[in-house]
Amino acid sequence: MDDLHAVRVVGPLGPYARGFAVELARLGFTRLSAQKKMGLAAHLSRWLRDAGLGVIVYSWDAPLVTLPSPASIRDYPVGQQVPDRSAVAAARETPVALRVTKRGALIVVGRRSYSRPHIP
Repeated sequence: MDDLHAVRVVGPLGPYARGFAVELARLGFTRLSAQKKMGLAAHLSRWLRDAGLGVIVYSWDAPLVTLPSPASIRDYPVGQQVPDRSAVAAARETPVALRVTKRGALIVVGRRSYSRPHIP
């Protein structure tokens, strides 16, 4: 069960449990907080399974913007609530023409016979 915080996730969310645990760790959640969130995911997954529901996940990692100058590399993080000191340091250390990407996911829940919607 290597570090899923001692929580077993069965049902339609099971295949996503490891990635969820990794993301919780990356975001800095304490072990207890992560374990509680994994427990909620496990409970939701069992409920979905018992209700005969499944999930379809569409994920993306697409270019969002290119930061063309040191000033833009400094200003972009400040707009994202990063402290000025950290943004200035990042601007000094980061090569110019930095490409920023946006990651995300759309999760669709439906009956197992649910057909996939068209997403361009």
